[in-house]
Order: sequence, then structure tokens, then C-alpha cells
Amino acid sequence: MSFIKNLRVCVRLALAFGALAGGLLVVAFAGLSGTSDLNAAAEKSGEVDVPSTAALAGLRENIIGYRADQLAHTLNSDDAGWKDQESQMADHVKGVEQAFAKYEPLIRGEQDRKYFEDAKKSWEAYVADTKDLVEISRTDDDRAAYDGLLKVEVQALIDLMTTLGEWTELTEKVASSNVTDARGSYSSARTLIYAVALIALLLAAAAAVFVTRSVTRP
Repeated sequence: MSFIKNLRVCVRLALAFGALAGGLLVVAFAGLSGTSDLNAAAEKSGEVDVPSTAALAGLRENIIGYRADQLAHTLNSDDAGWKDQESQMADHVKGVEQAFAKYEPLIRGEQDRKYFEDAKKSWEAYVADTKDLVEISRTDDDRAAYDGLLKVEVQALIDLMTTLGEWTELTEKVASSNVTDARGSYSSARTLIYAVALIALLLAAAAAVFVTRSVTRP
């Protein structure tokens, strides 16, 4: 106490404002520290969850489109129609390949990789099973071509769609978990900031009162 009383008034006031500034710095540091987890969760959602969900949606869309174009090809009876369907089928094959390529760097864990490899294997098997469809369809025997499409071994397609369903469910669970983590990080960061701010405010107020009293005290 005698040490503070012996200080000049300007020094005492500087101590009070310094205590306040120190409290503000503590609050700022706590805010930055508390939001780091929130930022990490947001980055994971934006850089992994959203792209992986989009890739799976593209994969499903192109696989279904490829199958639909195969059916449409069997129902066409002129060269222009066949060429149009073949062009669309080629686009869908390219779309499937692009979807697999986009998803591969986003794989998370052994189960995710297993779904990726199983889906790719089933897709390649289905394409191989139906490789002769275009040639059969171009015979202009619609019934034979249509029956051939229905009778072709489609277990690979069934396996593929089953895998896609389970794979999508897994991805949605992971994304949901990341959203929950992000919300938890936000709540924790907000609570930490409020708590530290209150403590810093009380300390700054106590320091200000203490120094002010030492200045006004005779």
C-alpha cells in the first residue's frame, strides 16, 4: 500500500487503465482460443462434408441416368436416336468417373474406403455385364433388346445401389456429427468468452477502485 501511495498520480491512473487493458487482452485471447475448434469444425464441414455429399449425389445421379439411357436406347429405332442415347451414356460414364475421382481424396476411415472400393467394383462389373447392349439394341429388334436389358445380370447394379445407400447414410452421419461438434464448439467458446470477460471486468473494476482510492486518500 505504501508503495502505491508513493507513486505519482499519473502512474496510479496508468495502473488502473493498464489493468483494464489487460483484462481486455485476456478476453481477446480467450475468444481466439475458444473459436479455434469452431473454425476447425467449419473447415471440415466446408472442405470435406459438403464436397463428399455432392460427389455421392453426382455418383447416384449418373448411375441412374446411365441405366435409364440404356433402356431408352432399346426403345429407339433410328440411328439419330441411338447416337443421342449413346452420347448421353458416355456423358454419364464420364460423370461417374469424375464423382469417384472427386470423392477419393475425401475418404475418411476404413469403412468409408470399403464403400468406395465396393461401389467402384460394382459399377465396373455392371458396365462389363451390359457392354453388348448397344450392339444388340442396334439390331432394331426392340423386344429382343428390351428383354435382353431386363434379363442381363443386374446383381452388380443391385449391389451398387445397396452400397450407395449405406455409403450415403454413413456420410450423412459423419456430417451430422461434425455439425454437432461445431455447435458444441460455438457454445463452449461463447461460454468461455462470457466467463473470462466477467472475471476480467471484475478484476479491472477492483483495480480501478483500489487505485482511485489510493489517489484520493490523504
